[in-house]
Amino acid sequence: MGDKRWAYEESVRTPLIIKHPRGLREMHVEAFVMNVDLAPTLLELARAKIPSDMQDRSLVSFLTGATPGPWRDHVYYRYYDAKGYSC
Repeated sequence: MGDKRWAYEESVRTPLIIKHPRGLREMHVEAFVMNVDLAPTLLELARAKIPSDMQDRSLVSFLTGATPGPWRDHVYYRYYDAKGYSC
């Protein structure tokens, strides 16, 4: 579809692959994760404090097999046209 700016299934449903030095097991999770989940995930893996005003949640519960509790079941996406860009 050109690139990641179009909200087609092929653009928004891409795999997230994480490799951890402790060799976590391979898994397939049918959850909506977003790039804003990466910062809290990396902070938690580094055992650093996650700021209370940080947007969204860590993915570590998925990586460890724990139940993350209620998770998002939808996302909102809007693309603001970049003038002068053509596919």
